[in-house]
Amino acid sequence: MRSVTERILDYLAAHGPSTGSEIAKDLGRAAKDINSALIRLNRYQTVAPKRVHISGWTWDQEGRRSYPRPIYALGLGKDMERPKLKAKESRRQYSKKVNRMFKQNFVFNLGLTSRESRVKAWNLNASSSKN
Repeated sequence: MRSVTERILDYLAAHGPSTGSEIAKDLGRAAKDINSALIRLNRYQTVAPKRVHISGWTWDQEGRRSYPRPIYALGLGKDMERPKLKAKESRRQYSKKVNRMFKQNFVFNLGLTSRESRVKAWNLNASSSKN
């Protein structure tokens, strides 16, 4: 039986650049096992050279949040840097999260009167819209 590492290398040779979750789905393995093997393959080690590199990034949705996920390709190459969120986009996501907290029964809002919670939400919205 072949090791997970060999199966990943064979998959990348046959299918080209892929994310860890795509490889895990096609190989029928847990994503955390595949991703940990990909991270090991992406490092220079004393026992084995670097065998895969990050050729790009894609945004993957997991629940409500989206994350940048690396796209791995076979061979030596320079890893592409992880993309950074733009300041406006990051601020918009944060204010959306804060607004959700005040619209639902958030545990820290239970002691506030309705007027206090409205004022607190208004102050947060005003400060985020100024930037």
